[in-house]
Amino acid sequence: LTAEAGRGVRHIDTTYLPGDETVLHLFDAPSAEALDKAGRRAGLQFERIVQAVRDSADRRKENAR
Repeated sequence: LTAEAGRGVRHIDTTYLPGDETVLHLFDAPSAEALDKAGRRAGLQFERIVQAVRDSADRRKENAR
């Protein structure tokens, strides 16, 4: 996404699930509304926006203790 597409919206990662014919995009954004606006300006097609929480390997190890 370009700077003018949305302030504070940053692409993090994309995952393709060929068995489901699904693409998941992970963004960092100040709100779902900001991401929706930036995505539409960039011409992205999406069905929905949901919040995701990344769980790092370090955090999993910490929680296992």
